[in-house]
Amino acid sequence: MVATHDRPGHPLRLTARAVDQLLDELATEADLVDEHGAPAASAHTLRHTLGTNLLRQGVDIVVVAELLGHARLDTTRRYTNLRELHQTGEKPQAAC
Repeated sequence: MVATHDRPGHPLRLTARAVDQLLDELATEADLVDEHGAPAASAHTLRHTLGTNLLRQGVDIVVVAELLGHARLDTTRRYTNLRELHQTGEKPQAAC
């Protein structure tokens, strides 16, 4: 895992690349791979899953937006819309 010092005496920071590498290793170890053997878990997938599950559990959309760092509620509402489409079996429409 790769971590860096910002300045001497300050705590280590995890880089985005280090998180991706760690998730790749964990996904591979857990046999979470696609048909080509590539890791099938990512930070984006985990983030999206967190948002979706929080909304399913009834957490206020404003709280979910804050946790995910969304500046606009419309961004967070996409999680709700995707969940509703999944429940009805409809296919999501491509964004314009």
